[in-house]
Amino acid sequence: MNRRILFISALLLVCGVLSIYFLGKFSNDGDQQSAEVLATPFTPTSLGVEEDPDARANFEHMMLADPASGAIPAGIHSKALKFTRQLPTSREMKLGGFARTEERAYIPRGPFNVGGRTRALAIDRSNEKVILAGGVSGGLWRTENEGIIWKRITPPEMINSVSCLVQDTRDGRTDTWYFGTGEYSLFNSARGNNSTPYRGDGIFKSTDKGLTWQPLSATVSGDVTTFGSPFQYIYKLAINTANSNEDELYAATIGGVIRSSDGGETWATVLGADLLSEPPGTDLNNKTFPFFSDVSITKSGIKYGALSTVSNADNNWAKAGIYRSEDGLSWVNITPTGFPSQYRRIVITPSPSNEKVIYFLVDAAATNLWKATYLASGDKYIWENLSSNIPDFGGRVGEFDTQNGYNMLLEVHPTDENIVFLGGTNLFRSSDGFKSKDNTEWIGGYSPENNASQYSNHHADQHVLTFYSSDPAKMLSGHDAGISITWSGLSKEVNWLSLNNGYLTSQFFTIDIPKYEYSDLMVGGMQDNGTYLRSAPGENPPWDQVFSGDGSYCQTTSDGTFWYVSAQMAQIYRLTFNTKFELTGYARVDPLNGGLASDNGYLFVNPFRLDPVNNNIMFLAGGNVIWRNSNLSQIANGSQDKTSTNWQRLESSVIPEGQITAMEVSTTGEKWLLYGNSTGRLFKLPLANGNSFDMEEITDPGFPQAFISSISIDPSDHHNIMVVFSNYGIPSVFFSDDGGLSFIDISGNLEENADGTGNGPSVRWGQLIPMKDGELMAAVGTGSGLYATEALSGTATTWSREGADVVGYSVIPMLSYNPLDGRLAIATHGNGIFETFISDHLVIEKKPSSEKFIVGAPYPNPFTDLISIPFEIPKKQIVKSIIYNAAGQQVKTLVWGTQFEGATTMTWDGTNVTGTAVVDGVYFCRIQLASGEQKTVRLILNH
Repeated sequence: MNRRILFISALLLVCGVLSIYFLGKFSNDGDQQSAEVLATPFTPTSLGVEEDPDARANFEHMMLADPASGAIPAGIHSKALKFTRQLPTSREMKLGGFARTEERAYIPRGPFNVGGRTRALAIDRSNEKVILAGGVSGGLWRTENEGIIWKRITPPEMINSVSCLVQDTRDGRTDTWYFGTGEYSLFNSARGNNSTPYRGDGIFKSTDKGLTWQPLSATVSGDVTTFGSPFQYIYKLAINTANSNEDELYAATIGGVIRSSDGGETWATVLGADLLSEPPGTDLNNKTFPFFSDVSITKSGIKYGALSTVSNADNNWAKAGIYRSEDGLSWVNITPTGFPSQYRRIVITPSPSNEKVIYFLVDAAATNLWKATYLASGDKYIWENLSSNIPDFGGRVGEFDTQNGYNMLLEVHPTDENIVFLGGTNLFRSSDGFKSKDNTEWIGGYSPENNASQYSNHHADQHVLTFYSSDPAKMLSGHDAGISITWSGLSKEVNWLSLNNGYLTSQFFTIDIPKYEYSDLMVGGMQDNGTYLRSAPGENPPWDQVFSGDGSYCQTTSDGTFWYVSAQMAQIYRLTFNTKFELTGYARVDPLNGGLASDNGYLFVNPFRLDPVNNNIMFLAGGNVIWRNSNLSQIANGSQDKTSTNWQRLESSVIPEGQITAMEVSTTGEKWLLYGNSTGRLFKLPLANGNSFDMEEITDPGFPQAFISSISIDPSDHHNIMVVFSNYGIPSVFFSDDGGLSFIDISGNLEENADGTGNGPSVRWGQLIPMKDGELMAAVGTGSGLYATEALSGTATTWSREGADVVGYSVIPMLSYNPLDGRLAIATHGNGIFETFISDHLVIEKKPSSEKFIVGAPYPNPFTDLISIPFEIPKKQIVKSIIYNAAGQQVKTLVWGTQFEGATTMTWDGTNVTGTAVVDGVYFCRIQLASGEQKTVRLILNH
């Protein structure tokens, strides 16, 4: 992840045909609308942007913080999990006679070829075909055939926060494994913000090759709703394989290093703050301790530990530094002279082939790399500061970047102490132990082309690297897009192969499926991994990456003609594909002056919506104002620049405070755009008149002053509206059956207390689903799973958990529903996509909005700089519109491409095909349909 918003361009001309390569995958056959050379839009993954490096964390804090305190409640993720375990499942509701329908089946839909952030990764040393892997929001996975097929080992309802993994490699004991949980990181999206980490619940142990797991009772806090144990945040596990008499296990946790001599049955703190000795029930937030620690053990049993200066009290933990121990009980500080005065994480890696050599990667104001060589007498070392040789290839993404310790990898090759691997956003390899910059290769992360594209079959943000004993050049890499394998790890150019074959750990922000069509297509935006498209039917089709950056809002036209994708801060592109789903065209479409600071700026994940009737019309949240594009098809292909074409800033839509956070357009009756903001206010913009818009506030007095994350309008009756608020500590779900004149609280049993306080889950998204019998079903995605109800009964509404055995307690940021076939797509943040079919749904087909071809009066006419030409067509088709002068000479083609049924407009700025202003006079616009009809209107230019 890089903090700057960047783009690359590649220009290719082959046999006279314009070609485009997107991530080296797609080809382009040109486009009838534009003869411009196409370039490749691309944004790197990002925690924020240059103007706001913490943009994502700030966005999530705004979305989740309790309005009463301005903070996310301590431990609320764990508290909400505990609370929701008490709620009924849909199966229990059915058995109890409270549900009208059979329990729905929830089917995983991938991406089977795309993984998510992987922090835990290990090869079974007794059988190299067996690999275990996991991440802090994806659970633990296992394969017995080297990644051909993966199986999730931890059930969906079990804690998902796998942060580290270790196998006991001693002879006769290789069936024993341990994994740790919890991540104290600034940038774990699922846990909320940079002050509320993703809390775990101890260490788990397996004695059957990682097939089944049990928690070590001494490490389980007993109450995960509070910070009461250092075992809630575990960075690393290490086993002393030199000790044949004891099962000597170490855990680097928040606060320090903890030791067990009996395989995890009992524990004692040996380095750092002794948080274990605090009385039960102690809130450890009130104690002083170092935030980060690390531990590593050599083959002969020498232990090395590290403690950060950064603590919960200040940035100077008195006993910070690097330590050495021979017995694991007494530790000697060996921190060298010249070490940074303040630092966060330290990663320790001894050389397997020469344990006298130890490397240390230090996350400080400037990243440090140190090497220590033991002199074999006392505690004396020769220290070398290698920091000046840390890779920095410059350019767009060539620097070494740990992102405040989020991604730090340091590994030494098993057979050569001088072959050292260093990972931040990128993965680098040195053949001289970083004694110089001359022998360093860029082998993963972003591409060495340094153009912000990804390294082939690899990904930015490195977390773990492990080597095969059978082949010194073969290794596995865990990163923010899952797992990669190589057989050429020692070659100048390393070739990777993805092992994400059903390793369902991808972290989605958004999802969309075509509406009013029978289609298996899906498109979704992922944290770190960009936007992916599911372009084929079947059980396990591959998903193809079509855009990078942090995947944000995305939407396809109802028939899949155009695909709109975006990255952080509303960088929106229109994509087109041929029948083989090869990219045939693209254009950047977000407005030239949109998202300005004076308008309160874009959100990190910023909403836009296509008009459900005429998909060439887009509405975009622009901070405190709505932008409307009246005809997206007129935007020419091939541009990577923002555009002013057909964008209108709707002045009457400006809200008095906050930012616009959610939008929805009605499909029946009066046409409305409803939009809500970050302070709980709801607005309605009637769309009956395409030229003027008069905003009306419909905020209900009972609404909380909180973040509106979702608005759902019943596709069969626009009077039925559901509004979802995502913050903690408030009532979350409201419903209106009178078009927004009044709302009732339907949060029901999703809240612990009637006023919304307590430990109820954060509700992220809502969907109203009309049923055959005239009733309404409602579904909501939350931070603790999917819930539905078939009876909206005010505060007495009973929500039941859906897909308990499949979806589990996954964080669900978005849903997408097709009212034609009842398909409901569920995006999870950590376990990919699921779908189900609502069997007794009301079938709704798209109704034609126009019956004939109409061209309205252009306005203003005469014009000085821009004229709008309204028109309606009865069905989707290719439309060609050309400007002619009074002599009948062609001046410019305005539109030549797909237009959707219904009313829209196109504009002319009084220029010719070269962009040069034409002379005053009379001009004619001829609009011709593929069906053969054509009409001409008269235009008068008068500067």
